[in-house]
Amino acid sequence: MIFAFGHSEDTYFIGNGKRSFWTGVPNSLATYLRKNHPLRALSFGEESWFYSEAPHDGTNGIHSLAPDTPHRYPDVQDIFDSGEPINWIAFGPDGQYVVDTKDKIYHSNPGAVRRKRGGAQIPLRCASFGWNGSWIYVDEDGTVRSGGLAGTIKSALKTKAIRVSGSCISTPDLTLRRMSN
Repeated sequence: MIFAFGHSEDTYFIGNGKRSFWTGVPNSLATYLRKNHPLRALSFGEESWFYSEAPHDGTNGIHSLAPDTPHRYPDVQDIFDSGEPINWIAFGPDGQYVVDTKDKIYHSNPGAVRRKRGGAQIPLRCASFGWNGSWIYVDEDGTVRSGGLAGTIKSALKTKAIRVSGSCISTPDLTLRRMSN
């Protein structure tokens, strides 16, 4: 299941591999979404979007980035153009981003990427930017880092049993899935 939320209240995508629902997406992306190809990742940014198809019909699937991406996220465009396989992208406000590739994490704030002794990056399971500068990262080791979250969410992350599986963190009454606004 894929959830993606945009920077405006009326932009979202929800898909389960068989059916999908969306509103407020640019026409250039809606034309593609109507084909209902299975997606591995989808995210929205300011005047930008990214999708990655799951392999199907004997292909590895394709990746695509919105044509206006260089205006808001020039580094993301450079990473995309490099040909390095991209797993997912989280777009944030004001040009912030996280790009997870096969071999590396790219972040608009390089200091946010944790490292092991010896310098290797600790991979991210997911990242999301939210309302009013909020953000959350889940490292491969299950460490949850966040900033600017509402008190109820911060409290749930600190006091509830948290399960991290794949691209989702959850407590008994709260679930945060890999998504990007």
